[in-house]
Amino acid sequence: MDFDHLIRAGLLAHADTARSSWNKHDVVLLYRHADLDRIARSRHIDWDAVRATPQGGRSPLAALPTQKAATR
Repeated sequence: MDFDHLIRAGLLAHADTARSSWNKHDVVLLYRHADLDRIARSRHIDWDAVRATPQGGRSPLAALPTQKAATR
């Protein structure tokens, strides 16, 4: 779920896709290592609080604002 919050907030987006080697019908989203490192180093996210969240508890990342969809 935390990963979903980062995507919803526009802090992370997949860079490419690939077919699963186990099931060729499944598409796997691929993320760049540099993007994951950038988020891990972000001073805007309290990773200690995220890690301390008990299982089933509301993640602090849920409070991230939702990125507005681009308009055409």
